[in-house]
Amino acid sequence: MALETTLLVFLLLGAFSGTFSQTHCKPPAGESRPQIFQRQHYDNPKTNHGNNYCGAMMHKRCMTNQDPPKTKCKETNTFVHAPKKTIQSVCSNGGTPYQGSANLRVSNAPFSVTTCKIKGNSGTHPCEYKANSDTRKIVIGCENGVPTHYDEGIIVPK
Repeated sequence: MALETTLLVFLLLGAFSGTFSQTHCKPPAGESRPQIFQRQHYDNPKTNHGNNYCGAMMHKRCMTNQDPPKTKCKETNTFVHAPKKTIQSVCSNGGTPYQGSANLRVSNAPFSVTTCKIKGNSGTHPCEYKANSDTRKIVIGCENGVPTHYDEGIIVPK
């Protein structure tokens, strides 16, 4: 009985420590632009968070600025559900220059994406998001043949 009680206490502590550790998220120090792109926009295969996909992913990927004094929630973010190499190919033969831009490229093929938008006027905590899943072409910024920026402001139909 004592072993079962001890095991239960450890399980509960593990559950609580996981909850507490999720309240503060800090992006890794010294991230490169390609690493930031990957953290903020790559999710393949799509993570299963049920009805709270955006809330969970935005927090998990450190885009809700949980640590004071940062109190602003990222308003919009898109996750791309495709293999890394497929996304990276947009920077070469899988994409074309976007409207004459030197480093923006539009994908030749549509991608499965989930766009998370802040609900209402809530720009501060708790950050609540609405998810919109779609298939569309993506516009990304590239440097040295790798993605470094997802352009949220440009939505290109299939």
